[in-house]
Amino acid sequence: MWDDETETSEQPSTDWYFIGSGNINHDEHRINLHDGLFEEGILEDGGRVYWSYDRVVGTLILSNAELTNREDFNTVDSRSIYDNRVSGLPAEFFSDYGGDANRDSRQVPENAQVKRGERRHFLYQEGMATGETRSCYLLTDDGITSRLKGSNQLEGNYDTIPDFF
Repeated sequence: MWDDETETSEQPSTDWYFIGSGNINHDEHRINLHDGLFEEGILEDGGRVYWSYDRVVGTLILSNAELTNREDFNTVDSRSIYDNRVSGLPAEFFSDYGGDANRDSRQVPENAQVKRGERRHFLYQEGMATGETRSCYLLTDDGITSRLKGSNQLEGNYDTIPDFF
């Protein structure tokens, strides 16, 4: 899915769009939502963030509505968007989540888990930022470098848009 260079009418677009990055707060279950998420229309100020993961590869996804139209996504929960464009993440997404008897069934796959202090990068493919339900993926530094055409493109701050396969 990530490295297809040809596109046919039967294949989805493989163009990836880099929005920006945000950090997971060390002390709270929160992430800074990049302004680009609002500029692209994926999220709206004062709205909610729906936290999901892709059941096939376990990638973390955020959206403006619950992902209910496809079986390959699982929406765990939603959180408010605060005035400073910060949102909480459900505890189940944290790698140190201990769970409890009533919520253990909501534990997420390892690839979708986050760590306190970790930086995540917001990316989407064509069609994800349009329509009624809009979404994007959140990738780690390692997850993004494995998808870059040239390893020298990772400079650490992502002031420029990386070139993807």
